[in-house]
Amino acid sequence: MIICKINMPINNNDGVKLTSLHARLKVELVTVFSGCTITEGQGVWLSDGVVYDEPVKIYETAINGNAVSKLVDIAKKYASEAEQLAVYLSIDGKAFIENIIPPFAVQSRPSPNNPNAI
Repeated sequence: MIICKINMPINNNDGVKLTSLHARLKVELVTVFSGCTITEGQGVWLSDGVVYDEPVKIYETAINGNAVSKLVDIAKKYASEAEQLAVYLSIDGKAFIENIIPPFAVQSRPSPNNPNAI
């Protein structure tokens, strides 16, 4: 088995809590992979000279190596619903940023609601 992590923002880009999304993500991970551990953290990244800083939930689960594509699909589904442009994953100790093709109608924006200029 390998350890995988999904970082998902606690709020959407407008500052609205994603409570329902997190409840459904937890249930899906438990249903598909038989369990997960959830911790809270802080996601911080630099994009176009701007530092973005937001609270995240980190979902950790152990999966069989042949289930990686299923985990990635789940992460991308919930990130898309959260109107994210990308989702951060750690799979077997390796970091990945999966881009999301937004199906939503709002203008794409790369930032949460409180960026800090450098």
